[in-house]
Amino acid sequence: MPHTIKKMSLIGLILMIFTSVFGFANSPSAYYLMGYSAIPFYIFSALLFFIPFALMMAEMGAAYRKEEGGIYSWMNNSVGPRFAFIGTFMWFSSYIIWMVSTSAKVWVPFSTFLYGSDMTQHWRIAGLEPTQVVGLLAVAWMILVTVVASKGINKIARITAVGGIAVMCLNLVLLLVSITILLLNGG
Repeated sequence: MPHTIKKMSLIGLILMIFTSVFGFANSPSAYYLMGYSAIPFYIFSALLFFIPFALMMAEMGAAYRKEEGGIYSWMNNSVGPRFAFIGTFMWFSSYIIWMVSTSAKVWVPFSTFLYGSDMTQHWRIAGLEPTQVVGLLAVAWMILVTVVASKGINKIARITAVGGIAVMCLNLVLLLVSITILLLNGG
């Protein structure tokens, strides 16, 4: 029986990048803290970061199509093995920091979704303080993500496709509702 290699689709990759850059917590937090003035920042970030980043990743992927090392291969061919290792190490280390940060932040929008406001400061379980409860939930979230990631790219692609579509829909709804409210208020 031949072993077939499963690959992530282009749409899956785009949705994975979109979900991590414009994550679930970012849009509501930006709107809560900045109101309508957050909209230009999202437009600028899309134009000045997201689109160039996606183009660079696509170019590197096309240029090093036959390589198997990803970022390391790209950097090794341009700056050498030492800086390629350092750059790759820094890249993946930043994901650990991002994952810890996101795993704690994800509970605020989840709480807002369930209760209509951030109730995480009132969560007490088994005598633990709210920050400890959120910390334990963050650890549980990281364990869940690690288990899912260890199951292979197929599982991750499915989840990120759903998450990416949800993030795009949430951002679209936020944009449309914001424009509607702006127009109804005579803006």
